[in-house]
Amino acid sequence: EGRAERLKMARQPRVTVILPVYNEEKSIREVILKSQMVLGEEGEILVVDDGSTDGTADKVRKTTARLISHPRNQGKGVTFRTGIEHARGEVIVVMDADGQDNPEDIPKLLEAQRQNEADFVNGSRFLGTMSRGAISWVNLLGTYGVDFIINKILGIRITDSQAGFRCFKADKLGELDLRCEWYDIETETVIKAHRKGYKIIEVPVDREKREYGQSGHRKLKFALRFFKLLYRIYVKKE
Repeated sequence: EGRAERLKMARQPRVTVILPVYNEEKSIREVILKSQMVLGEEGEILVVDDGSTDGTADKVRKTTARLISHPRNQGKGVTFRTGIEHARGEVIVVMDADGQDNPEDIPKLLEAQRQNEADFVNGSRFLGTMSRGAISWVNLLGTYGVDFIINKILGIRITDSQAGFRCFKADKLGELDLRCEWYDIETETVIKAHRKGYKIIEVPVDREKREYGQSGHRKLKFALRFFKLLYRIYVKKE
């Protein structure tokens, strides 16, 4: 390792921003640079590349972000767990790397965590501003349906259980025993954090329309995984 890399690793950041990424070569650099601008010296950017087949990894290597690469595509849940294992900050922020989340909202999540001493801050797209085309009507209806079920089961009021933009105390996040491999990781995190008695709050965040590429979110597969997750947790008592 070079001197610059050793110095970067020696500094203990207060915040780690985890960017799970798969084939986002056109957006990843801008997301990293904007995130670094708002974090300053208190944070690190950790990109977990989930087996991208385009130039994503090369784009990341040209920045000061840390890069961890999976040899093959394994799913967002696995990618997030890899990020948790390698994060060095006492606070962890996770956000999408496709440019739809606004890095300028990171301080909003961090400030809410500080002021409320929250274990889990959920960035709600439905409390903030959503650009036209930022979510398809199918995803919108699906998210409303999942929110309804989660709120009924848990007896809480959460407006965006499928949010990908979140902030956690690192030690609390590490206690959740997350197992989901794909997008159902969002639901699993909410359920297990609530069962642990964690303090969960929501803040509004902005959501932009995706400019490049396409989402890997498959609606039918997600629905099947969602009900399988509920079965595992509430029937099998995992």
